[in-house]
Amino acid sequence: MHADAEDATVVEEVVVTGYRDAQANALRQQRAADNIMNVVSTDALGQFPDISVAESVARIAGVAVTRHRGEADAAVIRGGDPSWTKVTLDGMNIPDAGGGRSVALGQLTSEVLAAVEITKAPTPDMDADAVGGTINIVTRGALTAGQGVSGNLTPGYSELGGNRNYNANLRYARVFGDISRHGLLASISHNVLDREMNNKESSHRLLNGEWMPDRLQTKAYDIKRERSALELRYDFLDGSDKHHLFTSYTFTRYLADEDRHTVIIRNRNQDKFVAGSNALQGVWPGVRIEQNWTDRLDESRRHLLTFGGKSEFEGFTAEYRGSYSQAENIRKPGRASWTYRRDYNNRRLQYDYSDPDFPILTFADNGEVPGVGINIEPDSLSFRYGSNYLQERTQDETAYQLQAKFEAPLSLADLPFLLRFGGKYTSRDRQDDENRYIITAGAPRLSEVLSDKRINNFDRFPFGYRFDKNIARSHVDGLKTEESIEASWSNDFSIKEQIAAAYVMGVVDAGPWRVVGGVRAEHTRTDSQGWRSDDNWATEPTATEFGREYTNFFPSLHVKYAATDNLILRASYSSALARPSFSDMRPTVSVNREAETISARNMELKPATSQALDLMAEYYFNPVGVLSLGVFVKRIEDVHFSFSRIVEAGEDFNGFITPEAGWRLTSTVNGDRAATVKGLEATWDQALTFLPAPFDGLGVFSNYSYIETESYVPETGESAPLGLQPKHTFNFAVYYEKGPLSTRLAYNHQTRGISDYGDGTAGNFLWWDERGILDWTARYQLRSNLTLVAEAGNLTDSRARRYRGDRARVEELEDFGRTYSLGLRFRF
Repeated sequence: MHADAEDATVVEEVVVTGYRDAQANALRQQRAADNIMNVVSTDALGQFPDISVAESVARIAGVAVTRHRGEADAAVIRGGDPSWTKVTLDGMNIPDAGGGRSVALGQLTSEVLAAVEITKAPTPDMDADAVGGTINIVTRGALTAGQGVSGNLTPGYSELGGNRNYNANLRYARVFGDISRHGLLASISHNVLDREMNNKESSHRLLNGEWMPDRLQTKAYDIKRERSALELRYDFLDGSDKHHLFTSYTFTRYLADEDRHTVIIRNRNQDKFVAGSNALQGVWPGVRIEQNWTDRLDESRRHLLTFGGKSEFEGFTAEYRGSYSQAENIRKPGRASWTYRRDYNNRRLQYDYSDPDFPILTFADNGEVPGVGINIEPDSLSFRYGSNYLQERTQDETAYQLQAKFEAPLSLADLPFLLRFGGKYTSRDRQDDENRYIITAGAPRLSEVLSDKRINNFDRFPFGYRFDKNIARSHVDGLKTEESIEASWSNDFSIKEQIAAAYVMGVVDAGPWRVVGGVRAEHTRTDSQGWRSDDNWATEPTATEFGREYTNFFPSLHVKYAATDNLILRASYSSALARPSFSDMRPTVSVNREAETISARNMELKPATSQALDLMAEYYFNPVGVLSLGVFVKRIEDVHFSFSRIVEAGEDFNGFITPEAGWRLTSTVNGDRAATVKGLEATWDQALTFLPAPFDGLGVFSNYSYIETESYVPETGESAPLGLQPKHTFNFAVYYEKGPLSTRLAYNHQTRGISDYGDGTAGNFLWWDERGILDWTARYQLRSNLTLVAEAGNLTDSRARRYRGDRARVEELEDFGRTYSLGLRFRF
């Protein structure tokens, strides 16, 4: 069920009635839904210091998020992969670009939200590609946004790096007309997050049954993120209130400007250690030191133009929508990666990994912790020609969508019966084009491009000086390069995907019972182009093509029982699918004859399919609140895994025929055993108005999810959780809203999730460790149209950690620091 954008009432004032009224409307929509879903208003989410949609949805029951450079990036709902989460804007697909299917919600500013709908058990009128669930971002309608000018201006500060941030939004809405009504809305928003980030990475090597440390790497980041959005909308409602037409345009832009200053100290010969060394303490007999600078400037743009309406004719209802969308990811030309290196073949280095987060490295000959640029002259490091590059890349998607939904009132055995039917057509063109050029000559000396700003990650690793970005980039034009055929062709592809869907469903009301059932059919056709190299990309590859089509059916049944005025019981059966990623559908093959290896995409990869059962009880409090408890189980067939196997002679890989048996293939396959997801979700969201004054302003916004997953890695048969799905997610916020004051302290926690499966054995799984984040917000209404806003993020200075196998083998540790802001919200 998708709410029309006009159904979301938005009230900007932050006094208690504003927030509670808006959330009460959201809970009424959740209560009236035919299926299992969560609805949260922008006023509820706006009480958190969230700069992106990804940060906002992490507050909702059953939703976990992946993080990139400390910021929420994509959402995971009841499953292991963000690509299993469908993301829509007012019911229409949000465009994205790249090789995957997940939508980078971290790129979207939270200012576009009016409400968020999380659907966990889809009905037949919804797209089926939602094995996890669907996130529908509801934007503001021009007739209900409230007239006048409103917005905010909130400057901020990043503790790590001492950089300035800001968030700004300006919105204008007007309704005019007497009998028929016209609405206009325009909104523009922009936010900037500018900070530094500390990073430390280690790697280990299995020797004689022990995981021996062989590399320490520190990365000092300069990171600037900009998120912008433009919204335009026109609504028309005729005098009979039976015909509503609208058109809307949404533009979003995300700019990621990132410099990475890396120092690597590694064992010169990874297989050799001085006698007596072990996993915690020992000596490397020789050392290699590298200093690296990576310069990235990525821009992502989205356009979504939508038109549609809803009309009623003697009880018969027709809803119709169409959209054109375009998304583009651009890696700006000339982005560079430079590495300088020196080998110390006979200089011993002592290591101590007793603290896996912060190992200690000491040169054995003088007792000093090595510091590149401090203890070692920069000019002693030489530029590594042939391994450094300049890069540019464009990823693009263009899509068209047409959708029609119809509803007719009938009767069934003297019971009210609604017949619903309709269809949808989606056409998507996805392309990826990368060019990479290897540097062959012309690089400056290291001392010429360093700044006077030191690297000292976590105040523990004084490893030299950062690059001076402006000086380094001034040398780019003087570099001599040649094209890397492998990097420039292996990731290029073009794919056209067409999906035609139709559904029929019925709704029966019998006293307190409401039953919704039906089936959806989706026919999928894909045509793809890629490249095949028979000589390990030594020469220009051969163009390849592939096409396929298939049809799936998705039945569902949803039962709702109103046990009392406040208690709702639900049961659902639903089905869904997850199509292969665009990257896995490209007909690309890479052959290395010398090594006798093949890397190939699997053109016959089947979509993963799921069936789910849900039970839920919801108790709605007066005046505002809900207490809910739900359990569910899901079975997923044909899960996609990376896989390696030995091939037979004569196997055909898009025109390359293996000459003999024994070659090794790396590809993606469907798992041969079903994965399962079982879980429990609980929510307590209540304004505690029954307490005596002044405590009647207190309230609780909280939820907990327990999700247990099991899958089987095809290569080893090892049982493993589905990647990126934490077993426990927990949100708890206590707030106070009374008179002009609104304040909230919120905690979000996720337990560990798998980042990758390594070689398929449990001891080599790579885990993101558990992490909790504490945030605080406060708002004080100075006047009826002016509110003071204060926010603080990551108050506990939470860090992110990845480890291999167990907590003693930490591979990555990241530190992001706290953020603070103070500003104003206004309405005129």
